[in-house]
This record gives sequence, C-alpha cells and structure tokens, in this order.
Amino acid sequence: MAMQASAHEPSKSYLSLTLDTNGITGQWDIPLRDLRAVLPLGTNNTGPVTWDELRARYQVITAYASAHLKIKSGGQSGALRFTDTEPTVENFSDGPYLELPLVVEGLPRPVTLEVDYRLFFETNSLHRGLLRLECNGQTQSAVFSPEQAVQRFEIGAARPGEQFLIFLREGIRHIWTGYDHILFLLALLLPAVLHAKAGIGAARLRSVPRS
Repeated sequence: MAMQASAHEPSKSYLSLTLDTNGITGQWDIPLRDLRAVLPLGTNNTGPVTWDELRARYQVITAYASAHLKIKSGGQSGALRFTDTEPTVENFSDGPYLELPLVVEGLPRPVTLEVDYRLFFETNSLHRGLLRLECNGQTQSAVFSPEQAVQRFEIGAARPGEQFLIFLREGIRHIWTGYDHILFLLALLLPAVLHAKAGIGAARLRSVPRS
C-alpha cells in the first residue's frame, strides 16, 4: 500500500494536548508531504511512500519531531515520548498525515505551560502549527509560526477573544500569501462589481462567469 501526498495545499500540523490528574497526553498529526521535504522517506523521495518505507524511517521521524517540540513548566523541561511503536496514518482532506500519540513526562502538574514549537520552520516559513490545549473542561487554541514559535499558557484560562484574533490574522495571511487565493477572490468579486457598475446586477451566482 502506498500513500501519495497531495501538493498545492497550505502547510499545517495539528497538536492536541490534554492535562489531567495523570499528566499530559496528546497527539501530533504531521503531514507526510512536509516530512518528505526534510527527510528521505521513500526510495527516490518522489513517488508514493510505502508502509515498509515508513516503518523503516519511523524512529528517524520521531527523533526529528522530538527535536522540534519542547514543553516546559516553571523552567523545567518535560520529556516527550511517542507511545506508538508502529506508524499510523490518517487521510485528511489535504492528504495523508502521520499520527503520533504522545505523553509528556517529568513535569509536575503545571500552573503555566510553555510550548516551543519549531516543526518545519527552518525549511518552510509559511508552515503553521495549530495547538489545542485542554484542561478541566477549558480549551485554549494557538497558532505557531516562525515569529511566534514560543508561547505560554495559563492552565485552565480561556482566551476566546485573543484566539479569535489569532485565527483571523492567520486566515488573512493565508489568503494574501497565495496568488491563487487572490485570483479566486477576484474571479468571484470582479464580475459582480462590473455588473453593478453597468447597472445590470447579478441576481444569481449562476449568472456570474466562472474562470
């Protein structure tokens, strides 16, 4: 079985962390297409990745991931440990992702948490790490970028307004860093503007020409 990564998609990874009485657990979902840009996964690193190739490189992948994520509390670093011994892949809408269940060991129950997230930043400045942090029924979200690689969280404190602004800013950035997105918006908006200026108006979206 081979897994083909799709191209021409925004680069993002998903990190979920849960804090409870047993400690910190979570899962990291990392796109295979981004992994193969920094690590040789296949025979020639151009065709689909097979299960055998992924298994053979699994320890290299987890070592790379560990080197790009640090979790601290009170100045003390936790030890990141991936709990699966075999790779697991899930197909998302934008391609296959490697699922890495994890635990963070060696940290007392934290009051604040510092997350240092640098996955793929050295090769792709547009990559974003999306964090979901859950504790005592409260959920916090964050977006990691090369400019905001280190972020601190008060455990159990909700930040709905701040989180909204973060995702709004990243959404705008995503649109303006992709020429295809700008062209898509122009294709939608420009015909409507021209119709309106001509006094015609587009009563239905179906009447607007498609590119």
